[in-house]
Parts: sequence; C-alpha cells; structure tokens
Amino acid sequence: MKMRLVVPLIGLAISFALPTYAQQTKTPDPQLREKLVAAIKKHTDALDQNDAAAVAANFTEDGILVTPGGPISGREVIENTMQITSSKDSIQATISPRPMRIPLTF
Repeated sequence: MKMRLVVPLIGLAISFALPTYAQQTKTPDPQLREKLVAAIKKHTDALDQNDAAAVAANFTEDGILVTPGGPISGREVIENTMQITSSKDSIQATISPRPMRIPLTF
C-alpha cells in the first residue's frame, strides 16, 4: 500500500471511532422522568381549567413566570395575574381592535 493512503485511512478510522466514545453511557433515571412528566401534566391541567391557584402552586415563593409582557415574579403575583387574565373581559380588552398594517415596499 502506498504511504500517502495510510494517513487518510488512519484519519477516517479515528473520525469513525471518536463518536462511539462520545455517546452517552448512562441512561436517564426513569423515576425522574416520570416526576417531570407528572409536573408538566399538573401545570397543563391547571392552565386548561383556568385555575389560578393551581397554576401558582406549581411555582416556588420566588418563582418567575415569563410572559410576552415581561417577567412576573412571586407566587402571589402570579396567582393574581392568572386570575386577571383568565376573566373574559380582560382577555377581550387585550385584543387589538384593528389589525396592524405594515407597509410593504419592493
């Protein structure tokens, strides 16, 4: 075999061997995954039922809820905000009365 082909073959061997060593060897703990899925389901159910107290219960005392209007911090403030936004009057008040018109230039 020619000497100039040895170097690329070694390079290919190394490039194929390294990803096998980089693969994850430990699998995630299934109990932790179940707890995470249960917490997400609990939060989603509270949002679906418009239950402000249950939504706020998913946060710590100093938890932060990130909203499009900005972050909201504190469990009590999150609960109050959820109560306000869950009422139909406040939701209709936040809807823009007319669509935004963006001029298109070509």
